[in-house]
Amino acid sequence: LDFYTHCSSGTYIRQIGSDLARLTHNLGTISVLRRLRVGNFKVEDARPLEEITFSNLIPITALFADLPHLSFNDYILKLIKNGASLDQRHTTINSHFWATDETDNLIALYAKEDDEFIYHMVIVL
Repeated sequence: LDFYTHCSSGTYIRQIGSDLARLTHNLGTISVLRRLRVGNFKVEDARPLEEITFSNLIPITALFADLPHLSFNDYILKLIKNGASLDQRHTTINSHFWATDETDNLIALYAKEDDEFIYHMVIVL
């Protein structure tokens, strides 16, 4: 049995295979799993390792292109550039985000703590 699925991150594809076998009163396992796309990255855009050069590398900012951008004033940007964590005084966004200056230049990537409005820097550009 071959099947294709479009699913969100966190989907347990191997479990879907197990469930399909159970629902059809069979035993089964997934013998081949191939991701054709992850986010904006498609397998047809991949290059063999020997063809990769610095000029065709995907910038790290592309990995997180779908994250929101939050603009901060110069005072907060100085804190950010010095590695400061942020909290609910700065934002209450419920996700990771890019900190930007007032002209939308990327400054740093912040990750949100699980159940709190505390954000830790992941990347500074």
